[in-house]
Amino acid sequence: MEISSQCFSRQGKRQNNEDSIKLNTEAGLFIVCDGVGGNKNGEVASELATNTINDCFGNDSENDVASIISEAIKKTEIAMKAFSEQNAESKGMATTLALLKLDEATATVAHIGDSRVYHIRDGKICFRTQDHSLVNELVASGFITEKHALHHPKRNVITRAIQADNEYSEADINFVENIEVGDYFMLCSDGVLEAIGDDFIEQNFLQEKQLGDITALIEKQCEEHSYDNYSGIFIRINSL
Repeated sequence: MEISSQCFSRQGKRQNNEDSIKLNTEAGLFIVCDGVGGNKNGEVASELATNTINDCFGNDSENDVASIISEAIKKTEIAMKAFSEQNAESKGMATTLALLKLDEATATVAHIGDSRVYHIRDGKICFRTQDHSLVNELVASGFITEKHALHHPKRNVITRAIQADNEYSEADINFVENIEVGDYFMLCSDGVLEAIGDDFIEQNFLQEKQLGDITALIEKQCEEHSYDNYSGIFIRINSL
């Protein structure tokens, strides 16, 4: 499989950038994490996650991808717990996870929290992860609409995260088996989603557009409309 990739990770209008991204194109591994905790502990959490998970894929070639992801999350939480035991101010730090692992003509998608992974073809969203968030649960239960969720005062409250206080956080794992040449994948933190929605994605992710143009367009939207950190990884499948 041959791919093109672009990315950005920006502080935005926050005091520091608690997002962390990892592109391991040789392994076909892409990760976006959005840290929680403040006082720079969020960025420690997200960086611990991206580095630990990346290392696990480099050191484990025998197990299946889902098993490696599960073990990597456990190791991340152990590392976070060790850090928090030595740094009392880090108590409560946590991170989301959005992960894509490409392997021949298939993809494994894993996520925890409200960072997302999208699979896009011919300007249509074929698949997107479902946020582990309070508003998403309210939408699923019929208490609010998706339109109301966009501006709900608790829209940033997540219901699942990788964190030091957890014994183990489980990722939702999905498999994409019908990848085609010209397909796109997008991983992003919720800061990107403050600036763009599904309609914007479907209008602009057209097969004839250059990946760099799409990335620059979304980054510009985030710069103008997002109040959070914003990070994204954008991938185009060039050949199988």
